[in-house]
Amino acid sequence: AKILEAEGESEAIRLVNEAAEKYFIGNAQLLRRLQMAERALESNTKIIVPSNTELVNVIGDLAGVVPIKKNEK
Repeated sequence: AKILEAEGESEAIRLVNEAAEKYFIGNAQLLRRLQMAERALESNTKIIVPSNTELVNVIGDLAGVVPIKKNEK
């Protein structure tokens, strides 16, 4: 059972790496930051959000992603 689990994890890693090479060309660090932010959020990490900051900006900072400002008309 442990061997099958390890083989499954190995295959998952291989698929992620192939997808990263294909779709995240030159952005391997960004992919890794997004994965780290995902893991932090999955494990119920406590995040203190300052009252004058939006949650999306805090999560973006964790992932190293800069939000795109929406044009107001």
